[in-house]
Amino acid sequence: MRIVLPLLLLCSCGGAHAPNQARLDALGEAPPRLPSPEASLYAVHLSTPGDPLVASVVGELPWEESLSGAAGALGVAVAGGQPADAWSLRWAALRAGYPYPIQEFSFELVPEGQVGERVIDSLVRALQPGDHVGLARVRGGQGDYWVGVIGRPLLLLEAVPRAVPLGGVLSLSGLDAATSGGLKLSLVSPSGRLEQGDLWQGRSVTLEEQGEHWVEVRASSGLVASFPVYANFMEPAAPPLAEAHHAATDPESFDLAAWELLDIVRARFGWEAPQGDPILGVVAKAHLNDRMGHDGPRSGEFRGEPGSCRASLSCGLLAGAGVETCFHGWLVDPQARSALVDPRCTVAGMAADARGDRLWLQLELGQE
Repeated sequence: MRIVLPLLLLCSCGGAHAPNQARLDALGEAPPRLPSPEASLYAVHLSTPGDPLVASVVGELPWEESLSGAAGALGVAVAGGQPADAWSLRWAALRAGYPYPIQEFSFELVPEGQVGERVIDSLVRALQPGDHVGLARVRGGQGDYWVGVIGRPLLLLEAVPRAVPLGGVLSLSGLDAATSGGLKLSLVSPSGRLEQGDLWQGRSVTLEEQGEHWVEVRASSGLVASFPVYANFMEPAAPPLAEAHHAATDPESFDLAAWELLDIVRARFGWEAPQGDPILGVVAKAHLNDRMGHDGPRSGEFRGEPGSCRASLSCGLLAGAGVETCFHGWLVDPQARSALVDPRCTVAGMAADARGDRLWLQLELGQE
């Protein structure tokens, strides 16, 4: 299930006054207090904000500490002039210990010490039963940035460590038979080895490979949780492709940028970039033509062969969109990720084309 995260950029120059404005003004004079942007566990902590001004306006909202740590990290980035997008928020949430789907986020710049009323209103309007709220304020040079985030878990897991020693055990528990019967577990090792199976009342897996393992728990109704676990490995300071911004304006630019991003992804995992293969290039063109002539490409499609490296990935974007968006989707999809980081995939072919205001990319991976 693909979730779209709308970005609401809201700037207020005063706005409506909240109730008990004198008390809010007094609380706003104190510097903001941010929840921790890092955690050692993936876990839910429903609590009360440490920032008195945030706490005064949260009311009955289900304020969640890890998600609020991600909101604060995003606010720090925005205050520092960095872009705010769904990808950076997702990885901020993972670093802070929140592995569940994020539904939407918004931020608002207000004068120092005032309340981000529009962010609060957007949270209240969007909130559904079972949701979590992340809310934080960050002081910048132009005022206070309020950041609100909605998390929408289908089910909750017990706490999971974000890092384990080599040979450590990853245990997924906290699900009874009624809820876990239809769940599927996918685990991708740093070298692309993919394990999939049913999740019956919990499961334990030994992580015998050093690096970043990707875990996904999925129900028939959608994604439950997805997150990295680091085995004897220091978490990278930045998300994958954090500095990559390549606009796809035509098929040629799409193709060139995709080759560059593929190299960056492979380097992050310590593997050499696959070499261009003319035969796979022809295959990519044929697959792309076939899909555009019938049902059209589907973003993140994977067609692999067990025991070998052979995958076919496709992606469609509006002209002008960032090519990195394709790789964002592939890196969090277990099957696509397993092919992208598999060192056995030593050759690749690509093809790109346009139809209307959309551009399409086909990536074929294989081994010599």
